[in-house]
Amino acid sequence: MLQPGSLVSRTLALAILAALVLGVFLFAIEPAMSTYQNNRDEIARSKQLLQRYEALIAERPGLIERIEALDADDSNAIAFLENTDEALAGVELQDLVSTVVDTAGGSVKSIQVLPAIDVEEGPPLRKSGVKLRFSADIDMLAETLFELETMEPLLFIDQLQVTAARTRQGRNKADMAPELDVRIDVFSFARLVP
Repeated sequence: MLQPGSLVSRTLALAILAALVLGVFLFAIEPAMSTYQNNRDEIARSKQLLQRYEALIAERPGLIERIEALDADDSNAIAFLENTDEALAGVELQDLVSTVVDTAGGSVKSIQVLPAIDVEEGPPLRKSGVKLRFSADIDMLAETLFELETMEPLLFIDQLQVTAARTRQGRNKADMAPELDVRIDVFSFARLVP
């Protein structure tokens, strides 16, 4: 048995006291300190975020003035399709693209209006597109692509697939440029009135 006041009983009492203090620290004080530190870090991050939001809010009046000035400026209106209606914008784009192909000497085989998509970010715009298949030689294709990329309203080529058309080469066709089968997606934008 343990004798009160003996070295073994004192050592055992000190070990129990140390284990009790360590247990209190691990299960009560350390989680509280960790939570306190996490809350401090979160408060610091929130303050930084608040400062950034306040800076953005301070810029808002200037941005609104700039947007209003851009809306009032009609000099960039030529870059957009005239029709804002989905069907009419598709027909307008279809006419523009087929005219470019015909003018370059190509032959339109098929043209399909793609569903219009309202742009979700930025100014209110509607994206209209057409899927076009035509045949042309390399010079006609180059002229078509040049016209599509440089004309107004602005047109954008989304997909382009060029393959050699399957034609028989006769004796008199040996000097002619090979005919190409071209599939292309072209799109443009129409400004929506807010």
